[in-house]
Amino acid sequence: MLKRNRRSFLQTRLSLILVFLLSSSWIVAQSYAQFTLHPFNPSLLNPASASQQDELRTTILHRSQYVGMTSKALGAQVLSLDAKLPGRPFTTGLHITHDYIGLQRALGLRIDGGWRMYDKKDLSLTAGLGIGFRSLSWDGSQVITPNGLYDGSIDHQDDLLQNVMFNAQGLEWRMGIQVHYKNFSLDLGSMNFPGALRKGNDNFSVSSAPQSWIRSKYLIPLANDWYINPQVLVITDGRLLQYAFGFQVMHNKWLAGFNQRGLTSNSIEAFGANLGYRLGKNFQVVYNYEYTLSLLRGANSGSHELCLRWRRPLKYQPANWGRVYHGRYL
Repeated sequence: MLKRNRRSFLQTRLSLILVFLLSSSWIVAQSYAQFTLHPFNPSLLNPASASQQDELRTTILHRSQYVGMTSKALGAQVLSLDAKLPGRPFTTGLHITHDYIGLQRALGLRIDGGWRMYDKKDLSLTAGLGIGFRSLSWDGSQVITPNGLYDGSIDHQDDLLQNVMFNAQGLEWRMGIQVHYKNFSLDLGSMNFPGALRKGNDNFSVSSAPQSWIRSKYLIPLANDWYINPQVLVITDGRLLQYAFGFQVMHNKWLAGFNQRGLTSNSIEAFGANLGYRLGKNFQVVYNYEYTLSLLRGANSGSHELCLRWRRPLKYQPANWGRVYHGRYL
C-alpha cells in the first residue's frame, strides 16, 4: 500500500511538471547561445542535467561562428559550475554567459537548483529550475548596410534592431526534467528569456522569447574500453525547429566524432568534426570545427568551438557531533 501511494505521488509530481513545460506560450524565436559541444556542459541547457555522481564540474565554452565574415559576426562564451551534493538528492549550478550577434550583446547570470525525485538502482528522475537575468545592449548607430556605414540616420525597419543605442535587463528562467537509465538519458524542458523588440521609431521593449527542447544521448559500451555516444537535440519555438546530431567514438583518454546542425528540414546549416583528450582523471579538452553548408558558406571559413572541463569528486561526510555535554546528560 505504501509503495502504491509513493508511486502515485511521484506520478502526480511528474504530471504537474509536464503540464507546466508544455503549456508555455509560443512566439517567434530569439535564439539563445547554442553550442555544438552542449553534451559536455549539459546543465547549461537543462538545470536538471547536473552530474549523476557526487562531484563538482567546472566548464568553460567558447564559440566563434562564421569566422572571416566580419570582425563582429557571432560568438559566445560560458562559464558553468554545477554539482550533485554528496549524500543528498539535490543539485545546484551557476552559469555566466556572454553572447554577441554583430553589434548586439547579451550578458547573463543564472542560478540552478535540482531535485532528484527518484533514484533507485539504474533509474533516476530529476527536476530542475534555473532563474537569472540577461542584460541586453545594441548600438544601432553603427549599422552596416550595402551602401556603407551609417550614423543612425537610416531607418532599416527591423523589428529587432533599431537605429539607437539601448541597454535593458530582463528575467530569464528555464525548467526541465531528466530521466536517466543506465547509460541512456532523456531531457526535456522549456526556457523563457528576454529579447529586444522594436516599439515605434526610436523605442524598444523587452519581450519574452520561450522555447522548448528535447535531448537524448546513449553511451554504448563496446569491447576493450571502446564506446560510442550518439546524441540528438531538438529546440523549437512552435514555428521554427533547430536540430543537432552528434556521434562520438571514445577509447581510453581520446574521443573523436562528428556533428550536423540544421534549421527545420530546409536548411542544413553545418557539418563538423570534434576531437578531445582527457588529461589525468579529471580534466578534459574538446575542440570542434564546423564547415558551413548554408548559403553563407562562401562568406566565411567556418566555426570553432573549444571546451575545457574539470571535475572534482565530492565525498559525503556524515556529521559526527561526538559527546554532547549538557546538565541533563552527564
